[in-house]
Amino acid sequence: MFLRPYRPADKRILQQLFHDTVHTVNARDYSTEQAEAWAPALPDREYWAKLDTQHCFVIENHKLIVGFASLSLLDH
Repeated sequence: MFLRPYRPADKRILQQLFHDTVHTVNARDYSTEQAEAWAPALPDREYWAKLDTQHCFVIENHKLIVGFASLSLLDH
């Protein structure tokens, strides 16, 4: 596995990965309504645009994106 910085070109793949994970891996943990609210079929563009301003990392395995994490710094 390989950890690398997020690139804006990754966004669609991450959206699909997130959607698929919520609706398959976590399917027993949430009702259909909860899963759809959390990971709708049509992603919220404004929400996902935040990745471009966060510290985001992508995990690849054999050049296939298998995970990601993002961090936001809070202003205090």
